[in-house]
Amino acid sequence: MSQSEDYSKFIFQIDSTDFSITGIDSIRIDYNRELHYISTNCGYETYFEINNIEYSHQYIDTIIIASDKVNNDVNTEHLKIVLKK
Repeated sequence: MSQSEDYSKFIFQIDSTDFSITGIDSIRIDYNRELHYISTNCGYETYFEINNIEYSHQYIDTIIIASDKVNNDVNTEHLKIVLKK
C-alpha cells in the first residue's frame, strides 16, 4: 500500500502460455493512511484502514475484507479473494 496515495491498484494475469486468453483482473483498494510514531531513531510507520475495494470480474468472483485495519502485523489476513470456478 502506498504511503503517498489513498489507493493502490493491482493487476493480476492468468498464468498461461496461451496468449490468446485475456485473463486479466484488476483490484483497486481505497484506504485512509495514519502515521504512527515509533521512536526518534525510527521515525514513523504508516497504518492503513481499507474503505472500499473495486475489482473486475474476469476470474475474480468475490473479494471479502477479513480485516480492514492494516498495520505491521504480518500474521493478519486482510483480504479473501474468491476465484470463479
